[in-house]
Amino acid sequence: MIGETVAPTRPMAIRRTDVTFAEAISTVYQATKVLEYLSGMSCEDTDSLLVIRMVTRGQPNLTEYLEKLGPSRASWSSHS
Repeated sequence: MIGETVAPTRPMAIRRTDVTFAEAISTVYQATKVLEYLSGMSCEDTDSLLVIRMVTRGQPNLTEYLEKLGPSRASWSSHS
């Protein structure tokens, strides 16, 4: 990648994975904020995005966050 400084101890695949995961967290955060805006309601779990480190393992994880957001989204859309 042009202009990017590569840490010599971290393989490029790990760096790409880190960047991709950070983009996923950012996208989920943006989607949460859009749902909050459209529904006029606040999501209680948004702060948990700051501590999520894995997609499917660990507590909390991204999959669980999205599963909790799913039912909330359904109830939010019924308020519109």
